[in-house]
Amino acid sequence: MNPYIAKSLWRYFYHNTKSCIELPPHPLKYWDLTLVFKGTLEYTVDGISYTLGPNDAILIPEGSTRQRPEGYAAKYASFNFTAFPDAALPRD
Repeated sequence: MNPYIAKSLWRYFYHNTKSCIELPPHPLKYWDLTLVFKGTLEYTVDGISYTLGPNDAILIPEGSTRQRPEGYAAKYASFNFTAFPDAALPRD
């Protein structure tokens, strides 16, 4: 697999919540990288459920359908960005 270059960090979030809000199923128009520092998060991506705990990360590609139930307590960061395949990497 060739590397992808993140061309635009669209937005990022740092959350420290006692109860996550529900994310209804929706297709992503960007890549999503979520890192969990403390607590638990659950995501369903393209019909498959994933439970994330401390020091876990999930990378969800653009075009995937993502959802999350409400109620999980977690400290986590999410980065939303666009990426382009086969981009030229800088050389030394």
